[in-house]
Amino acid sequence: MLKKFSQATKEALGNYVYVLSCPDTKKPFYIGRGKGDRVFEHFKEKEGDNKAKREKIDGILKQGKEVDVDILAHCLTEAEAALVEMAAIDLIGKQNLTNDVRGKDAGKRGRESAKNIDSRYSGAKLTEDDITDNVVLVKINELYEPDFAPFEIYEAARGYWEMDIKRAKSVDYVLAVCNGIVLEAYKPTEWLPAGTTWRTIKMENEDLTNRVEFVGNVAPQEVHDKYCGKSVVELFGKYPGTFKYVDKRKAIGK
Repeated sequence: MLKKFSQATKEALGNYVYVLSCPDTKKPFYIGRGKGDRVFEHFKEKEGDNKAKREKIDGILKQGKEVDVDILAHCLTEAEAALVEMAAIDLIGKQNLTNDVRGKDAGKRGRESAKNIDSRYSGAKLTEDDITDNVVLVKINELYEPDFAPFEIYEAARGYWEMDIKRAKSVDYVLAVCNGIVLEAYKPTEWLPAGTTWRTIKMENEDLTNRVEFVGNVAPQEVHDKYCGKSVVELFGKYPGTFKYVDKRKAIGK
């Protein structure tokens, strides 16, 4: 197995995007980018945050086999490499890889439905005057994947949020927001301390202190039509929080 590039190859490659694949199935399990011998550093790692990738590589090597290493694109600027890496991860699906994240700026520039893209850039905008219910808007950017099923969007939206549970119980609906677009509206039936219910998706935050989650149902169709598919970028403004309350008269950010 090749362990490093020649100096001539390094100079010719510049910034590149690479793919690590299983030798038996030929299925990619990791997409990365770098320059020089970056692609080969994965085979030297003994510790690190990405346990899944390390175990995949170790499993292949213990069988006496070699990981397939391919250069997907090269002679790129650093920005171009980041864009190609993100697009490749989104195409294959992060859930099918051992990558920890979708890639740089994936939440803003990554894979998204044409409908959501159109809504973001030229669709209807949701203002405070348009909101006639007590709602809380929650950002699910970090958890959302482009191929999420409706139930997975619900799972991402329902917690865990660092909210006051009494305040949360005052809302009529929860609006799930990704990349500034309202994806779905939910009617909570109960707010609970975080960790109370079983989750189907991985929640990164281990400290559940003062955090809550909800269980509920998709809101009625008339509520969906009123809020979903509309941009709330201007409503959030420069507010950096992960959620925002809006009642019939005023907005209150955490």
